[in-house]
Amino acid sequence: MKIVTVQQMRAIEKAADQNGLSYADMMNNAGTNLSHWVDTTFRKTTNNVVLGLVGGGNNGGDTLIALTYLAKKGWIVFAYLVKARDPDDPCLLNFLSAGGKMTSVDADISRAHLTALINHAGIILDGMLGIGFKPPLSSDFKHFMSTVLDLIAKHPHKPKLIAVDCPSGVDCTNGIVEEAVIPADFTACMAAVKSVLLKFPAFSYCGTLVEIPIGLPDEFTPLTGINSEVFMFKDAANLLPSRPLDAHKGTFGTCQILAGSSSYPGAAFLAGKAAYLSGAGLVEVLANSDLRCTLSGSIPEAIWSELPDNELKLLEKFKIRAKNQNALLVGPGIGTTLEMKLLFSMIVSLYAARKINYPLVIDADGLRLLSTIDGWWQELPQDTILTPHPGEMAELCHESISEIQTSRITVASEFAIRWRKTIVLKGAITVIADPTGNTYCIPVATSALSTAGTGDILAGLVAGFRAQGIPATEACLLATSLHADAGLLAYEAYDQTFSVTACDILSTIPESLMKLKNYRQP
Repeated sequence: MKIVTVQQMRAIEKAADQNGLSYADMMNNAGTNLSHWVDTTFRKTTNNVVLGLVGGGNNGGDTLIALTYLAKKGWIVFAYLVKARDPDDPCLLNFLSAGGKMTSVDADISRAHLTALINHAGIILDGMLGIGFKPPLSSDFKHFMSTVLDLIAKHPHKPKLIAVDCPSGVDCTNGIVEEAVIPADFTACMAAVKSVLLKFPAFSYCGTLVEIPIGLPDEFTPLTGINSEVFMFKDAANLLPSRPLDAHKGTFGTCQILAGSSSYPGAAFLAGKAAYLSGAGLVEVLANSDLRCTLSGSIPEAIWSELPDNELKLLEKFKIRAKNQNALLVGPGIGTTLEMKLLFSMIVSLYAARKINYPLVIDADGLRLLSTIDGWWQELPQDTILTPHPGEMAELCHESISEIQTSRITVASEFAIRWRKTIVLKGAITVIADPTGNTYCIPVATSALSTAGTGDILAGLVAGFRAQGIPATEACLLATSLHADAGLLAYEAYDQTFSVTACDILSTIPESLMKLKNYRQP
């Protein structure tokens, strides 16, 4: 699903209209496809009463069309007009002809009809305010929306609330969110998701994002030319590598990991275990003797190797595995001591001299060490992956954390192109940007992942998939999708996020992989 600004969406619709797909056609397609999604998604899980809160704009028209087609499919539909529409409006006339029932805010002074409709609804379509909304709300409308919120909160069986294109009360141009905004369980994004909805606080009110086609051709350049998109969990299914029956451990690659230190021994465990859980055939952890003694029993499947203390030994260590498919992860918990800085510099030098050339993933302390090397981006191969959180990204690009967080997509894309590297900018709604200018957002935010060690797991997943031969961008998309879903599964398991630890995330990765495998196309 593409990510667009309001201005871009207006231009896309204008271009479509000029090319023979009229605005009326787009609205009809949007409403029809919304009704189909509602019908197929909720027919067996909710009661059959749908209430549409209908505004005066285009998303009000989308809502009326969706209600009309739902009526034809046997749903009981009601429209509550929160703003008057033209009596000759074909959307309204078709709705009434299909047997839909209508009332309006002006005819319901006591809000008795509104109360009864909300209490009986299994689904509520929020089509009150669209992407053209500009704050502030009038006091009357703010009071009305507050009433809706109160009635939904008191509903004995909370209805599913679906925002039509955006939650009412969100300014889709500049991200301002009104106090009375109505949170959605799902946001039905017409053709594309509006970029503001992928920023906070707006994202908090969107629920699950769903793409609703509006009839644009498959190769419609004004839309396909957009290089930013939302990457949904199910989209990762076809990125999973095959697992042939006659495979052996060498088939699935060797993942070498330089991670952990006396202060952060768990980083080596978390990254190494995650690499194995990704499907890597062999994981080799480079660590000092104390760390090996501490952790070797925790991952009995791993090879535990002594840290090389000079460039010759380091080169030999890498060459031993170079005949196999490989990936190298450097950084989780290694610290920034002088000894480690020298070792890291040797690794960069070997890559710069092309003495080793298999995929490289740099995370955590590796990124901090990288930021001390002038012109580092010229030394490392283009398929190198960097996995910074905002603080580490700030050190690398010399921007403030607030500047990065304000424009996560723009910043990630700008520096991925400038450095010719793939960047995974971690955090709520992780952003993946590649050197060609493509950016992807993972539409997940959960505090289940806001705990020490989860970044080490993500780095291990990325490196594990790289070791299996998956290209850089695809490996990042697959790893971040699994990681985010594992966080959601951990939250579901406990019904809270206070007690979730990185080890809980590890434990849910197999279940997340099973879910993903079930999405895979034959």
